[in-house]
Amino acid sequence: MKTTFTFLAILTIGLNSCAYNDPYASNTYRDTTTGALLGGAVGGIIGHQSGETAAGAAIGAGVGGLMGNSVGANKDRAAATYGQPPRNQNYYGGSYGGGGY
Repeated sequence: MKTTFTFLAILTIGLNSCAYNDPYASNTYRDTTTGALLGGAVGGIIGHQSGETAAGAAIGAGVGGLMGNSVGANKDRAAATYGQPPRNQNYYGGSYGGGGY
């Protein structure tokens, strides 16, 4: 039983990045999903120790989702105010791929 539970917990965390594949999704959506999945996994593990796996997973998913939502909303607010940070920029302003000196 412990082996199965541990495997499912590791699988949940490992596949967490596959939960959202939409590159146009907002940070709020992505961080809420990530927080709920990770919170549910951690809550299930903690709840399993006291014999309440389902309740722990539900509480963990709720709390993780709320925390992720807050973080994602702040990211979206900062992006709307200051613009998106440049991506794949090195020290000299070029991209990492290709190019030479």
